[in-house]
Amino acid sequence: MAIISTYPTAIAKNEDFIIGTQSGVNGSQVNPTKNFTIDSIRDLVGRYIVTGTILNVGSNPISPYNEYMQWGAPIPPGAPPSSADELVPTLKLPTAVELKSVGWSWVSDTPLTVDPISVYVIDIGIIPNGVAPIFSNFTQDTFLFRLKANNDGYANGIVAEAGSPVPPFTPNPLLPIKFDAGDQIAVIGSATSNGSITPQTGALNLSFLFKSI
Repeated sequence: MAIISTYPTAIAKNEDFIIGTQSGVNGSQVNPTKNFTIDSIRDLVGRYIVTGTILNVGSNPISPYNEYMQWGAPIPPGAPPSSADELVPTLKLPTAVELKSVGWSWVSDTPLTVDPISVYVIDIGIIPNGVAPIFSNFTQDTFLFRLKANNDGYANGIVAEAGSPVPPFTPNPLLPIKFDAGDQIAVIGSATSNGSITPQTGALNLSFLFKSI
């Protein structure tokens, strides 16, 4: 039998297969030879976590009572401190992604308290390219999760798409959310009314699991 020393070059597709060996418990082989799709391999390495923080949750006294998540850098100096149209921190996406899940936790030395008739809603959306990064330009907003009175205490949680293989989570039928390369995304928290969240010095830390597409 002739041995082929060179093979033609091809561009892989998601549904193409690679032959490999699958390991079981303690590295033992399970039916050693398997077909793995390109897509499944990419899923293992094409996911990453981005973090952000909403400071002083529930402290904006001006309707619509918005606070804007910081992606790791503060908004530029000069933004009005409590304006409905203050600057919104954005994150520029260098590649197309899907948002798969969001984790969140309350950070304060005082437990979170939400007024029984109020909610605090977290949305993600887009600031179009070429316009000012302000709330009135916030578009395509999608609901992520809400804080209610049953979240009182040192609250934390995970929202994810239904069927997600993660620890206990709340399913969100709007997940996954697709974003295109070049999109500027932003996250906004909005209270029902002024004073519905206490203390107003706490922070909400968020982590976003993205998958490259």
